[in-house]
Amino acid sequence: MNFQTLSKDIGLDEEECRELLTLFVETSLHEIHAVETALGAADPSKAAEIAHSLKGAAVNLGLEECLDLAVEMEATARSNRLSETALLTAEFKKALETLAILARVDI
Repeated sequence: MNFQTLSKDIGLDEEECRELLTLFVETSLHEIHAVETALGAADPSKAAEIAHSLKGAAVNLGLEECLDLAVEMEATARSNRLSETALLTAEFKKALETLAILARVDI
């Protein structure tokens, strides 16, 4: 993903886009922790609910990789395939790390 293209696609200057990505990364890391907690408690409905929220945030920003992962996280949680959901959660976390580097966000 190209940061300048992302800024242009969502209609923000680079600094505004960086601030928005910072908020997305920070919020999403909190949400991912909540998914991990839900998975640890064997609560697939809570994990799916949080994944759905992540999906909405990703689609609003045009973050395709995060969107695809959130869609799969939600689907696997709803199907009670928690080990798959856990793997997707780890992939989502890696995608957030990449975004943080791209936007120069400390996480």
